[in-house]
Amino acid sequence: MSKILEPTVWRSCRALANRTRLSLLKALIDEPPLCVQTLAARCKLKKSVCSQYLRILNARGFLQASRCGRWVDYSLGANPSVRHADDILRAVIKALKGCSSPKDYRTLLKDLTIFTCPKRILIVRAIQAHPGHSVSELGTLCHIPYQTLQRQLKKLESRAVIIREETCIMLCRPTHPLAQTLLNLVLENR
Repeated sequence: MSKILEPTVWRSCRALANRTRLSLLKALIDEPPLCVQTLAARCKLKKSVCSQYLRILNARGFLQASRCGRWVDYSLGANPSVRHADDILRAVIKALKGCSSPKDYRTLLKDLTIFTCPKRILIVRAIQAHPGHSVSELGTLCHIPYQTLQRQLKKLESRAVIIREETCIMLCRPTHPLAQTLLNLVLENR
């Protein structure tokens, strides 16, 4: 029986929240499988940089690698032993299919950066468990200094994950499917 690997959602988001790595995934959507040399040429990268980025994506469970002689071909495919890799990869692929160029990655990158910090995950979980708290109450609950909490709340608010009402903070559902998927994973992955 294989062991389920537990990479954190925030580390997976950090791996994906990069325009160049998204370009690599997009190239693999358009024409899989591809070797490092071909991917590097398509994305205008040095082979060493391309290889490093592919290793990062593979470590997060988003790629399948197969050896053909001295070449390694990569294709998209969630590693079943990496928890949530399939859910995240499906949502990212769906979002990438709507992009015609790297300039279109803006919304995708904004969604991926919602949870690139573990403090934001802690805050969202605290809001879900104890809705209606004020900022100072939330800071006490999360053990986060006030200035840091304000900075993280501002990022969550700008990405439509929370709403500040007069005296309290509430969760709201983001409009983009990728952001919704990430929020659901964060809230269920306790």
